[in-house]
Amino acid sequence: MNDRIEYHEQKLPMDVAKLILSLSVLIALYFMQIYPKSPFGVFVWCTTGVYALLSLGCLVYRLSELRGHYRQRG
Repeated sequence: MNDRIEYHEQKLPMDVAKLILSLSVLIALYFMQIYPKSPFGVFVWCTTGVYALLSLGCLVYRLSELRGHYRQRG
């Protein structure tokens, strides 16, 4: 059980970094004026958006696992 918690604690900073990176790419796409009007724009926005949602989901999952563990300890 402790190995699993340590694994989640080690992966947490990477999940935060992936979320920040994907949101930064979305902001950069907006400022570079690559809008989802062309097929390329739709592809880039969709792939980056899906990656951001997956990163957010992974982060929420890890936080909920750690929260449940610390709630049982305390």
